[in-house]
Amino acid sequence: MTIGGVAAVLVGLGVGGGAMWFAWRVVRAAGREGEPLDSPPPAQSPSQPDAPDDNAPVATPPRQSSALGQIGAVLALGGVCLWLPSLFNVADSWPLTVAGVIASLLGVVILRVNAQAQAALKHQRTRRIERGRPALSEADRRKWDARYREGAYEARRQPSAFLAAWADRLPQRGRALDLACGAGRNAIFLARRGLAVDAVDISPVALARGRRDARGLDIRWIEADLEAGFTPPDDYDVIVNIRYVQLDLVAALVHAMRPGATLLVEQHLRQTDPTAPPVVGPQNPAFRVLPGALPKLASGLDVAHHEEGLFTEPDGGVAALARLVARRPA
Repeated sequence: MTIGGVAAVLVGLGVGGGAMWFAWRVVRAAGREGEPLDSPPPAQSPSQPDAPDDNAPVATPPRQSSALGQIGAVLALGGVCLWLPSLFNVADSWPLTVAGVIASLLGVVILRVNAQAQAALKHQRTRRIERGRPALSEADRRKWDARYREGAYEARRQPSAFLAAWADRLPQRGRALDLACGAGRNAIFLARRGLAVDAVDISPVALARGRRDARGLDIRWIEADLEAGFTPPDDYDVIVNIRYVQLDLVAALVHAMRPGATLLVEQHLRQTDPTAPPVVGPQNPAFRVLPGALPKLASGLDVAHHEEGLFTEPDGGVAALARLVARRPA
């Protein structure tokens, strides 16, 4: 082999090796992006059905897909190193040339398959977040669907009085999360004030009503059983939790608050005085919070407001409520 042939081989090896290193880095990063799908699904109670097919893992899990991409890159670029010298007439070994071409073609096919698998993983993860359906409780969903079909809360279009009172002190731009949004009265209120809103609820009937009322507003409607586990699809400037009791979820969502973000919570308060007058709202104490429970949600946050007591509702009823506003330090 001439000096030129040796140089061509060395150049081919250098270019091929560098390209293989770059491809390995890209594929490795793509594998990491899909890794959340390796985690086990949320635990389901006996009353919950199996998760929908949209949540089933695809055939190629992320780490296997990453390895597949590496194999394809090695074959494709290694094959180039074998047949590249023939382009400069410095190597006349036709078996090496044929083997190089075959290896390159096979590597390209494997890379293509790997790219499709990575795209499927990314699409599935997006669908899982957008639809937010890890394991819907059929009983709860049917119960709330029936209520909304019968016109429940049809007249309640105004936002929470507590939210409205604090509206001017909330961020006016950014993204908001409304947990257990129902037909979206609070989500629509926030969107009209300039926020992009993720509105989450278990009832597709309630969400459909919200969509109709919110035409033209920047609201992403997410169907999810919050008790089955919920992964926020974004970080937020405002998180609103009005009269839906799942304090562990709210505490876990603190990490999804951006610097300077506000958490606003209003819950029915459990009355400990047996002589207290009757109040509106759920009679089951499981759907009320104990006195002093809300400030415990604000670990690491600055509490701007906390109150507990009796409040007159817009319809004239009296409600026992606990209210909290807390901010993440900027």
